[in-house]
Order: sequence, then C-alpha cells, then structure tokens
Amino acid sequence: MLIKILLTFFFFFFLIYSFLLFRSSRLLSLIVAILAPIAAFLVWMPEKATMIANTLGVGRGADLLLYLWFLLSALLILLLHLKLKSYHQELTELARYIAISFAKPPKPGK
Repeated sequence: MLIKILLTFFFFFFLIYSFLLFRSSRLLSLIVAILAPIAAFLVWMPEKATMIANTLGVGRGADLLLYLWFLLSALLILLLHLKLKSYHQELTELARYIAISFAKPPKPGK
C-alpha cells in the first residue's frame, strides 16, 4: 500500500510539473498529462494492467509498464538530443556572428 501512495504522489508531482512547463515544452507536457493519470490508475488497479497487457500480447501488467517506461524514456532522450542539437547550432551561429563582427583586417606588411 505504501508503494502505491508513493507512486501516486510521484505521478501527481510530474503532472503538476508538466503543467508548469507547458509553455516551454508542449509535447512533453501533453505526454505527461496523458500518461500520469493512466499510470496512477494502473498502479491502483493492477488487474486492469494485466488485462491490457494480455490483450497486447504481454504476459504481465508489470512487464507492459516496464516496456512503456522504456519507450517513454527513449522518447525523452530523443527530445533532449534534439534540443541540445538545436542549442549547439544556435551557439555556433552566435559564435560565428561575433567572430565576424569583431574581425580586424590584417595590418599591412605582415
């Protein structure tokens, strides 16, 4: 029972956090807003998770949740990678602009 309460608190925390970050990452916020209540429901009704898992061809509900957690983690890693790549490109463009803006012509005779 204690683990169910802790997991529910964890999911609730992430739900609130996703609403706070909605402006900066709408896709991630939407995913968390959809998945957090579903995850909390499945924690409190594990027989439903097993029923859904069996329908999808997975043996146990816990296995299904583990697979879904893996997919969600992979998606988050991909989103972070894309965000970092975007920041790297912006930083490169900014450095190039600064270098060109402050470039000094070579002195004659050298």
